[in-house]
Amino acid sequence: MNELRIKDLNFAVSEAVLLARISADEFYWSISIDAKYPEGRIRGEVWEPKVYSENLFPLAGKALDHWRDILGRTIEWDDCYDLKTGDPIASVCVFEHLDIYKSKLTFGEATGGDSFKVDWRARCDVYFDDDYGEDLELSIQTEVKFAGVEVPFQDEVKSQALLRQYIRGGNFTFDQAHGKYDKPIFRPV
Repeated sequence: MNELRIKDLNFAVSEAVLLARISADEFYWSISIDAKYPEGRIRGEVWEPKVYSENLFPLAGKALDHWRDILGRTIEWDDCYDLKTGDPIASVCVFEHLDIYKSKLTFGEATGGDSFKVDWRARCDVYFDDDYGEDLELSIQTEVKFAGVEVPFQDEVKSQALLRQYIRGGNFTFDQAHGKYDKPIFRPV
């Protein structure tokens, strides 16, 4: 089931991606889940929720033997901000970017290739009307694709050495330009 639910509204997940990122001195994970309302509009408005985290702080900096080592892990947070940095942990965007809190995110079993199941339960605000305002139930059950590991260097040898500091195993191919920012990436094979 590839579904995102806010309170009693069901949305079809259109894209779900997990990406690891390495900067010059940090290793972190990001997740992005996009969805659409199958019936078009809700009370005259288009709802296309996006649930995302630019930095899943509870996973940040932890070296792995293989990227699949995150499968089976659950991370939880009550507050919507990381206590060390003050940055939001995760957000939902329907009409504006708002925080996700009281969250439990489980990386489930592999579903084939570079995909796996995710179960995400949380609370969020939408501020649409009295029925869809604050402290709404958010639940996501979907398949997510691991897109790879973004690295800061165009040089493959230098980037490979940096990658292996954080993900020691697994086969990857190097692509010098990916995404809207043309960042180099190692894609899983």
